[in-house]
Amino acid sequence: MNILEETQAVLCTAFARSGGDKFTGVDWQPGTSGAPLLAGAAAWIECHLETAHDAGDHEVAIGRVLSLARGRGLPLAFCESQFVQLKPLVSSADAIRR
Repeated sequence: MNILEETQAVLCTAFARSGGDKFTGVDWQPGTSGAPLLAGAAAWIECHLETAHDAGDHEVAIGRVLSLARGRGLPLAFCESQFVQLKPLVSSADAIRR
């Protein structure tokens, strides 16, 4: 699983479209499991699929984490049909002092 960085909205949109080769022109490298790890992602999580559950028009996948890593930047988020920025509500230091 690739967690895209907030500047990767164009890449996210390209992967969301149906059809075509999603990886044409995309910089990536294989992870330890062989899964594609996209360059510039905010994080990567490699999993082994344990089971998948039917959930109407999609499936819910349950995986065992094999490895994970964090890149740089903040994650890309999509809410109410638009890309949005995530920002801290309070710093962890401030939360501890309260």
